Order: sequence, then structure tokens, then C-alpha cells
Amino acid sequence: MKSGKTFIITILGVLFLLIAFFLVLNYTTDKSSFQGSVINTTGRSKNNFQAGNGQKVYVLNTEERKKWGINNDGSHPIETTKGLNKAIKWAHSNGFTTVSIPKGTYLIAKGISEDDENSRINIVSNMKIALDKKAIFQKEPNRFQNYSLFYLGGGIENVEIKGGKFIGDKNRHNYSQDGTHEWGHAFLIKGASNVVIDGMKIEKFTGDGIEIQGETVVGREISKENLESGSFDLNGKPISIKGKIRSKPIYLDDPAYSKFRNIYMWLPNGINDGSTFDIYYYGKDGSFIKADRRKKYYQGESLIPEGADYFSAVFDATSIKDVTVTYMTVDIPENITVKNCDISNNRRQGISVVGAKGVTIENNSIHDIKGTAPESGIDVEPGFYPANDIFIRNNQFANNELHVILTYGGKNAVVENNYFGPSRSLGISTQDFGDVVINNNKFVKSSLGADGVNVYAKNNKFTDSSVLIEAEGGIFEDAVLVDSSLSVGYKTNQRISNIQIYQNSKFSEQEALDVLGKPVHLKDITIYGNNSGGKHSYLLIGEGSTESVYDNLKIFDKAHRGTEIPSGTYNNPTFEAGEIKMNRSGKFIINNGSFRSQNNLFLVEPTYGYPDVTINNSDLTLTGNIGYGGAIYVTGAKAFHLYNSVVDAKKNENSTPVIKLGLYGSKTQTKINSAILEGNSIFTKSGVDIFAIDAVNANVNEQKYQIEKNTIYNGKLNLCSNDRILNNQLLEK
Repeated sequence: MKSGKTFIITILGVLFLLIAFFLVLNYTTDKSSFQGSVINTTGRSKNNFQAGNGQKVYVLNTEERKKWGINNDGSHPIETTKGLNKAIKWAHSNGFTTVSIPKGTYLIAKGISEDDENSRINIVSNMKIALDKKAIFQKEPNRFQNYSLFYLGGGIENVEIKGGKFIGDKNRHNYSQDGTHEWGHAFLIKGASNVVIDGMKIEKFTGDGIEIQGETVVGREISKENLESGSFDLNGKPISIKGKIRSKPIYLDDPAYSKFRNIYMWLPNGINDGSTFDIYYYGKDGSFIKADRRKKYYQGESLIPEGADYFSAVFDATSIKDVTVTYMTVDIPENITVKNCDISNNRRQGISVVGAKGVTIENNSIHDIKGTAPESGIDVEPGFYPANDIFIRNNQFANNELHVILTYGGKNAVVENNYFGPSRSLGISTQDFGDVVINNNKFVKSSLGADGVNVYAKNNKFTDSSVLIEAEGGIFEDAVLVDSSLSVGYKTNQRISNIQIYQNSKFSEQEALDVLGKPVHLKDITIYGNNSGGKHSYLLIGEGSTESVYDNLKIFDKAHRGTEIPSGTYNNPTFEAGEIKMNRSGKFIINNGSFRSQNNLFLVEPTYGYPDVTINNSDLTLTGNIGYGGAIYVTGAKAFHLYNSVVDAKKNENSTPVIKLGLYGSKTQTKINSAILEGNSIFTKSGVDIFAIDAVNANVNEQKYQIEKNTIYNGKLNLCSNDRILNNQLLEK
């Protein structure tokens, strides 16, 4: 009996100790009344997500999922969605900073309407969502145009979502309802700030993997009832001025202005095209505080100063009649990071940025976007909102229609150290976007279209691609192009330098360098034509401009197919490329050039207008027999001037002239308004009966050509009697 009592007392003692230990442990790890799964600040959840110092992690283990009605077997989407939202809110309210979600499939409800808030996970501030790498969030098949799996709305901040897999309903979606069905997203970030999306797989959404966009907070229309003629002076005093109209006071009395301190002007109607607007701010006593002048519509942000009670806006218009402008205050996402993700097989985009300040997209693989336009890996397309400070780094792109789009008014984007694999259209397209840096990227079957203002590209490599520099003030330098083409001169102030172009492909049909009609400065460009046949186009083509400058342009073509050159000034060029054509109007000036060709050196002809050609201090060498026409054959020109140059035809054994001015046959067919050959040395082979200069068919309307101070070895002159022929030497050597 005594032993039985002892046993009972021992058992009760052990139970007491266990209960005490449990209470102490629970108190030290969670001071709330909740008795659930908690990991301390040094612990690690089962999905290896590390909590930071001072943080508490709430693990949605089997017991906790059961408590909230969360299923991880791909069933009960309504209960699972509702339970996840409740659990996250509860964790936030009870001081947890991380919610850890174990492996399994979590089916998110389709909802009952477009973008139903009960059909998504609504993320709260100051929270990390840590998903096991085998945790799958899947969207229930639905028929709606708009949906999102995770939603981060206005005012949400300081969020990290890491790990897991997100799957849309692209292949099972009901597209029968009218519309494009292009707004079904894994993540919709709408006005949130300080967000990190890290290390997850996102695929098969009807719209985008991730959309980052602004949200309108206040918006009202200004119309003629709120307008009057005039403007303000530098001190904010009303003045009368022709061509200006101003709004009557607009009061900043909406509660939203306590947090959101910006004004934008949208949808101008009846305003002068291309104009800007001004905003004048005043205090409650009518005192002038400040003015923001020359702001652009849509992206031109005006910040509301402290103490401002109302403002008045000034527009460029001759009358208040039919004028309407909408003033807007917006919530713009800030400091958004997407990294280490695999984003693929969405219908519209991998990532869209429709308004944001500070977006970093790095170390992601974005590929196989296909279904509805624009089918881009990353599309930064702000429209009404600003999109500033966009950083796209160290990503891998492949098999998208376009890889990166920068368009519609954003500015300050950096695209660097990315790999752009095959694309169905373009690798990067910049259009109406300012201050873009594109550095250290590799393009393979994926091209660059650089439009906008101030696009700067450096240290990029292109293979089987094309580059189109359309940007005003565009800079393209230190690049290597293999079986690729470069097009420049679409707009002014472009600078192109230190470019190596290799055309190796036997079947390449694209030119290496195409120069259009705006003035451009090219420096240290080298083009190699290494293939020996096939469908190769000219290595250099284009209209060019008389004001264009080419410093140290070099072309080496093993096949000597010949090429044509755009107009402009060529300083220190080197060509070993076959016959060089100058065949359009404009000035062609060659200084200190070196030209080597097998059969023909230059063909000057009026195919697209009469060229004006001047060649100075150059070495012109023929390595074989002269072909048809002449080593230098001029069939029509505004002017052809050759000064102080050496023409070497010592290896030629044909009787074709070295320099032939005019078409063979009737001289009336030729138009060469001016010809000057002065101070040149022309070498031909001894024993070959040849004209060094033949101009008898070029002297239309009895122009006097100037043939002076030339030294001719072994050749003859065939000129007209009225030509100015002075101080030439004909020597035998």
C-alpha cells in the first residue's frame, strides 16, 4: 500500500514539473495567451527561413492549419483562403513578424466577382511570409478578367515574401466572357512600399507574374467653372497675361492629403500641345509659399509643401472655353525588390511596372511569356504614373516576345549584367523613356531598340542580333557585335564609339552598319567580314549626313564584296573591302584614308542623287587587275576632287583606265560638274598600255576640269583640250 502511494506521488510530481516547465517555456517564447507553434529569435523553421533578431515566427503546422480551416491538399479553396487571411492578420495583431507556411498545395478561391478581396491573400504590414520550397499556392480556375493571388494594397509596407511556387489558371481559365482576360496576377502590388519578393517560382497566370502599380487617392476635374484668365508673378500675385489661364483656389481639404503630398495633372483638354503647367501654393492666410513651374502632364510631380492650404494651377491656353484638366493625388509603390525568382509561361508579362519609385529586379529567370500582347519579360509602362529609378540586374531572359520594355514616360532605368537569350521580337525596347543605362549585357538572338532621350549603352555583346539606336543624345560604346547589325543616325547628337562588328555567318543577309540621315559621330568602329560568300549584304550602308563624322572607321572583308558608304567626313579610315560606292547626294570627305581592293577602288555614281566627293592625303592600292569602268570610276557627281594621294595600280595588267571620269560612250550622258585631280602620284605597271586618267567622256557643257601637279608612272592622260592641265609629270619607271 505504501509503495502504491509512493508511485502516485511520484507520478504527480513528474506531471507538476512538466506543467511548470511548459508554462515557463510558453511564457518565455510567447507572452500572449496563444499556445500555438512559436520559434524563438535564434530558431529556424522547417522551411529553413531564418528569422531576424527580435522576431517571432508563427508556423502554420498541422494543428494551426486545422484551427483556421486551412487545407494544404489542394481542396476547400474558400475555407483555405479565408483561413490564411485570418491567420496572417492574427499573427500580425499578436506581435508575430513572420508566418511560416509548410509544404503542401493551398488552393486559393476563385471568388464571386472581379478582383474579389475574398479570393486572394491580403498581406499586412511589417510581416514576412516564409514558404517552404514545396509550398504551392494555386489559383482556382475562374472566368474573371481580374484576380490576384497575393495582394499588397495602399499603405502596406515592410513586407517580405519568400519561397514557394505560385500557379495560375492559364490553362484552365474560362475565357468565354468578353474581354482580354489579361489581369490575372500572382502578385498585385498597388501602392505598397518596402516589399521584397524572393526565391519563388511563378507561372501560368492569365496576366502577369507580378504587377506593380500606382493607385489614385484623390482625383477631380478642373473645368471652365473653376478657371479664369491670367497667371501669377514670381511672388504669387495674380497678373494678367495673354495666353495663360489659371484655376481658382483648389483647397487641400481631403483627409488623404495628410499622408499623400503630391499633385499631378492628367488628361489635359483644350490646352496648347506640348505645353507644361505651373502650380502656386498658399497658406490659410493667403500667403504665398512656393511655385512649381514647367511641370509635365502625367509624370510631372508637384510636392505639396508644409502649411499649404490651397493651390492654383496655371495652363497655356487662349481661352477657358472647352478646357478641362484632372488633378490627381496618387499612392506610388516605393522600394520594391523582386529577386531569385523563376517567372514563366504567363500570358501577358513576367513583371509589369505601372508606376513606382525604386524597383529592383535582380537574379531572376524570366522566360516563355506568351498569350496576349505585349508578352514581355519586364514591362515598365507607367502611362499616367511616374516610374523612376528602375534597376534590372543579373537576370536571365529567354523566349519572350520582348524581354524588357521601357516606355511611356518613365526615367532613370539601369539595365545591366543580364543575359538576353532568344526573343521573338526584341531584347530591350526603350521608347519615350529618359536617362536609360544599358551596360554589360549579353544578347543572343535578341536585339536592342533604343529610343527615348539620353540612352547610354556600354560594354554589351550581341550575337545574331540587331541594334537600333534611335535615342536623341544616344551613346553606344565599347560593344562587340557578332553576326549582328548596328543602325544609327535616326536622331541627332548620337555618339557611337569603340565598336567591333564581326560578320562570320555564311548566310547573313543583314548589313553590319546602317547610318541614317541625322548627324552622328562615330569613332573607332571596326567591321570584319570573315565569311567568303553566301548572302552577305554590304557591310556599310545608309543615307548619312554631310555633318556626320567618322573617325578611324575600319572595314576588312575577306571576300572583298564591296560596300557603300554614307555621306559625311571620314578621318583616318581603313578599308580592305572591295569597291567603295558613293551613290547619293551629300558631301563625302575622306582624309588620310587607306584603301585596298582587288579590282575596283571607288565607284561614284548618282543612283540617289549627285555626290560631292573630296579625297585628301590617302593611299589607294589595287592588289589585282582593274575591273569594269576603272579603278576609280565616276559616272556622275556634283564634284570629284582627289588631292595629294597615292594611287597604286602596279599589279594591274589590264588596259582599263586607273581613273575614269564619265560614262563610256556619249559624253552627254555624264554629269560631273567639277573635277580636280591635283598633287597625286599614280603608279601603273611598266609595259601596260593604260590611261592613268581618262576624262574625255565627262566634259559635259565644256566644263574645265583641273588636272595639275600629278606624277604619273608608266601611264598616259586622255583629256579634253579645254581642261586645265598644268605641271603634270609622266615618268617611266
